[in-house]
Amino acid sequence: MVEEQQALVNTGEAATAPLSPPGGRRKRRLANLSDVKRALGDTARALEGGTLDPKRGNAIVYALATLAGVLQGVDIERRVGELESAVEARRRGS
Repeated sequence: MVEEQQALVNTGEAATAPLSPPGGRRKRRLANLSDVKRALGDTARALEGGTLDPKRGNAIVYALATLAGVLQGVDIERRVGELESAVEARRRGS
């Protein structure tokens, strides 16, 4: 798969390559910021190594950055909810 991607990059045909993440894996767990960080690192290495078309890499990085923002928002929302519940519990207990 890597040789195939490299050949496409070298011939300028990478934009029409089938969709698959760096390393040829089709599915990746992206449930938390650590997963997203790992995917960003993999993508950066693939770009640096020339095995990923820069346009495709840009799209992947953009999607991962968007996902990271969503995950951060979800985490903040969860933490604020926990704090609000704790404050409410204290008010009822006082």
